[in-house]
Amino acid sequence: MVVFLHGRHSACYNPTAWTSSNTQWPCPAGQQPIASYQGYDGPADVLASNGYVVVSVSANGVNAADNPYSEDRGALARGEVVMRHLDLLADADRGVGDAKLVSLFKGRLDMADVGLMGHSRGGEGVVKAALMNAGRAKPYGIRAVLPLAPTDFARATLPGTPMAVILPYCDGDVSNQQGQHFYDDSRYAEDDDPAFRSSLMVMGADHNFFNTEWTPGVAHAPASDDWSNRNDPVCGGTASSRLTAAEQYAVGTAYIAGFFRLVQGGEQGLLPLFDGSGGTAASAGRAVVHAVAQAPAGKRFDVASFTSLAPSTRVTGSAAAAVCAGMLDRSPQSGLPSCASTLTTAQAPSWTPATYANNVASTPVLRFSWSDPTGTVTVPLDKRDQNVSRYDALTFRTARDETATGDVDLAVEIVDKHGASRTVKVSEVSDALTAFPGTASPLPKTWLRTVRVPLSSLTGVKPQQISEIRISGATQTGAVYLADVAFTTDAAGEARTDRLPQVSVEGATVDEGDGPGTATMTVRLSKKSPTPVTVQIQTMATGDAPVIGSAAQEVVIPAGSPQATFQVPVNGDTAVASAPQSYQVVASVPVNATIGNGFARLVVTDDDAV
Repeated sequence: MVVFLHGRHSACYNPTAWTSSNTQWPCPAGQQPIASYQGYDGPADVLASNGYVVVSVSANGVNAADNPYSEDRGALARGEVVMRHLDLLADADRGVGDAKLVSLFKGRLDMADVGLMGHSRGGEGVVKAALMNAGRAKPYGIRAVLPLAPTDFARATLPGTPMAVILPYCDGDVSNQQGQHFYDDSRYAEDDDPAFRSSLMVMGADHNFFNTEWTPGVAHAPASDDWSNRNDPVCGGTASSRLTAAEQYAVGTAYIAGFFRLVQGGEQGLLPLFDGSGGTAASAGRAVVHAVAQAPAGKRFDVASFTSLAPSTRVTGSAAAAVCAGMLDRSPQSGLPSCASTLTTAQAPSWTPATYANNVASTPVLRFSWSDPTGTVTVPLDKRDQNVSRYDALTFRTARDETATGDVDLAVEIVDKHGASRTVKVSEVSDALTAFPGTASPLPKTWLRTVRVPLSSLTGVKPQQISEIRISGATQTGAVYLADVAFTTDAAGEARTDRLPQVSVEGATVDEGDGPGTATMTVRLSKKSPTPVTVQIQTMATGDAPVIGSAAQEVVIPAGSPQATFQVPVNGDTAVASAPQSYQVVASVPVNATIGNGFARLVVTDDDAV
């Protein structure tokens, strides 16, 4: 079974005035509901014709209330909508509950084999549903999650569940493509992660046209192209590189249906669409789709993640190399310099700040530059790891640094312990260092693409005795970002998210005090972990005179411990305030755990007498 969840669109429309609204549910007199849930019939029909039950649910009630009333812009509510539908369907399968549902589904559903697809805010909603499900005593078998052009306001990771994130290059709504964080944040969130994950950039696609009810000309209610600059030479409606609405819908159908057929249906022939090897689908037409992927932990050997620089890594010649993270100096607590030094937040999906994790460092990578081809980064392999013959390819992600000019290329040299080597230029096997199209913000994007070197192509080198990998400049000068160097064998993996503990942040109420002080708060695990758990905590300062600051910190819960405390600086004073002040405290990007209750409140009361 696969469940679809649409995103934040107007809930109602007036068929006479041809206007839409999103402030009241049920719809006011004279207006009708917009049937956003009916917009995914293309992939639903393909899946149904292959033996899947597909259920598309309406979230109009959440859409009409999420921004003014919810702590997290509706992510929890959308997750609850999905989980409530799963409960209703499970009841119907057992023959209880709603008579109509029982007549449709009694004895026909496999609740141990469920996939979730969510569009826009629905993407964050289905990730939240998967996490809520993992926290249940008797969870359903959610085996695959596909966020489509998703929001990711709070950076909740989803390790242990096969995932494909689809990003439209011409997205005019979620223009910073923040859903890339779902991929980046989950890569190393669990040491023994059994899941496969992929992220896909669909060139020429906007945000809306994956849903027919959001597409002008075919929608039954008002709809629009979310890319507003009609004359843009790359994404404008008449640009040759822009997909038509029908072409984009066909791409969505191919990749949405293909992902669930791969993971749930075991159709391994569909893996090249998602693993970065460059596979295409005839039904996707002329669309160009760039895919990056991370194989399950048991199917890869991580040579250098470049989330930090190992002491054994050598930088030689006319080169400079340093790990960077985030952008715009938003994450000083990380101690790392910013990446994307000249980009806007709409141009850097991996580093764009999240709404509720604004100061949390994102996606550490290696920034490598050279002034002549002698500049080299060398990563040695320990003797015990030198036999990589069981893997299919050497893979890594890279993108040209936005400050680089002209042609930029890398040479990758694989060396065995006898000194034999084989060198491959990135340009020979990948377009990863070719700039994305566009001339002005918010385009082009800097997005790390896959370089894949098949081991079968490394003639003259013994794969049982690989001693080091050297990455050098293949042009006279250049600068790039590097990440995720690994030997891999691609596979769809399996889902085991529910084995990890869930970490929650607990609210607190404290007195303001008369001067600088601290408030003590707690993060708690749902069960003890045999390994340390780390979680990022963001405090959100609001109001004209906040007594706390907006800042991020990393909290570690030691192995075997159920909880840890942390301190929030509080700036007390002797002035009389009119009421207590309430601030959000948000947990995100955990490692060796998943997010349970990620939102809490710190209430600071005024203790100065009138």
